[in-house]
Amino acid sequence: AVLQVTRPWGHLQLKGVVRDLDIQDGHFISREYVGFGGGFSGNIKPDWFGWTKDNFVFQAEAGKGIGRYINDSANAGLATNYTGSPATLATANSILFKPIAAFGANAGYQHWWLPNVRSTVSFGIEHDDIPSQLIGPVESTAANKELITTHANLIWSPVSFVDIGLEYLWGHRVVVANLKGDENVLISKFRIRF
Repeated sequence: AVLQVTRPWGHLQLKGVVRDLDIQDGHFISREYVGFGGGFSGNIKPDWFGWTKDNFVFQAEAGKGIGRYINDSANAGLATNYTGSPATLATANSILFKPIAAFGANAGYQHWWLPNVRSTVSFGIEHDDIPSQLIGPVESTAANKELITTHANLIWSPVSFVDIGLEYLWGHRVVVANLKGDENVLISKFRIRF
């Protein structure tokens, strides 16, 4: 469900979701969970100093079992120790599932230096509460616990359908096993829109 208010200065949006998480293996496993979540987002055109194209954007969401409805890299709604179809009912009863609690947020600001030159700076965070004892030690080294990114770019459009730009990205990742890593990336862009 979405409620949106649009005005000349921008828009605000409230959203919510309830979803059925149905697990079936066709033999021994038949379980259902309810995922839910909500959030808000919007953009504001500040129109200050005569900069009519400048724009703030923001969004935040949270939920349990929300999966693909959050700004997430994995789209996972359930954590599980399920690795393959069980051969017996006893093995099936030892398989556990738990809806993943998650939250995410991001914000950005776009400034137009000239009618055909713009920059955007943005920040985002996504966090998942995935129990390491449930997914196991191997998956704990791959599943994301937290992602943080920051972007800054400069894009020139010499004609309306061409973008040429450069962007800097800083990223920080923590996996469920608490292994951490950072990245610093310089990205170039040349795009022609048809």
